[in-house]
Amino acid sequence: MPKPIYSPHLSNMMPKLITRPYGHETEFGKSGNVAGINQWARNSRIVGFLMLIFGWFTIPFEVIFRRDFGQRWFTVMHFCAGIVLIIIVSTLQFTWVSITNFLQEVFSWLGPFNIFEKDHASILSDRNSDEAIGILFMLYWFMGMYHLFKIRWRNQANVPLHSFDDGTSRLLWFGKINKWFINVSYIPVTAIYWLCLPYRQRKGTKIPKVITDTGAFTNTVIEPMVVFMIAFEFSGVFRVWLFLSSFALFITAQLKEMTRHNKMLDFQDSKIEAQIMREHRAMQVEQQAPKSKTMDKTKKTEIAPTAPPVKHPPLNQIIEQWQKERQPEIQTDVLPALTSKDEVPRSSEAPRTYIVQPVPVTANAFSKMVRDVIEWFKRL
Repeated sequence: MPKPIYSPHLSNMMPKLITRPYGHETEFGKSGNVAGINQWARNSRIVGFLMLIFGWFTIPFEVIFRRDFGQRWFTVMHFCAGIVLIIIVSTLQFTWVSITNFLQEVFSWLGPFNIFEKDHASILSDRNSDEAIGILFMLYWFMGMYHLFKIRWRNQANVPLHSFDDGTSRLLWFGKINKWFINVSYIPVTAIYWLCLPYRQRKGTKIPKVITDTGAFTNTVIEPMVVFMIAFEFSGVFRVWLFLSSFALFITAQLKEMTRHNKMLDFQDSKIEAQIMREHRAMQVEQQAPKSKTMDKTKKTEIAPTAPPVKHPPLNQIIEQWQKERQPEIQTDVLPALTSKDEVPRSSEAPRTYIVQPVPVTANAFSKMVRDVIEWFKRL
């Protein structure tokens, strides 16, 4: 059986792992490769053939007991295979009844020593078996056509479901009742073992349950048990087929649940391994951190000290300094202009007026300013 695929189910149940059908040439997960029936089945063609036959025997009862099949799990070929199986069983049952009736008539002269003599219960059981096969065939036909119609409707209505989903049992309610009864019955036993645990380990935990997964319990126990109990009500080939079908349901369900459980263990192991690697990596980083610090210190001692950076004055400060240096020249240029006109006596009432002429900038002053600006840019 190939590796399971995690896929959410469209019902109100918890998400489950979907397993593909069994194939001899497929690879198993790392847990399945270690030991167990997976390794045995992988290396044995006889076991692979038996699993194929068991899967064929489970088709009619899976169709009747379950709902919501995946598109690649229940196909038209599977539906036709179930019909062929029921026809073969009904043919063998009719042949068995005919042969036993013929032998009863042939050896009727033996009287009470006739081993083929049938009582009223045996005759009634054969009749019930024939009727049950007819009812099973009609029920399988109706339910199989319904499943195929629902798969086609789901594709057209864009309602996704995993294509390898093996369905959800209709007997979950019966499985819940039995699960509750078993868990309650085993509370005294589990409580004793739980109290034997160290206090630090059991602190904050509850008493564990014997059965936790209702779906797995229903598929592996309830469905095979129901078919097994029904088999006692019939006779002949039909009874043998029901016994074989119950055993096939049990084996295939156990194999699927074991594969799902192994996959969950793989997830858990991967999580633990990742945590261990994360802690190991953190320890390596902590061990390498002091070495890197000492190397940085040695590198700092080897590096020669650099000269402090030169801070250049801003351009505004240079211009202000140049204006302060030019202030005496400006005053000498302005004074002659003020005294060039006749002054009015201070004793008169007329206000004193001054004529200020624009100060021409000489070539020497302008060239000095340009040199100072160029020198400032060079310092940058």
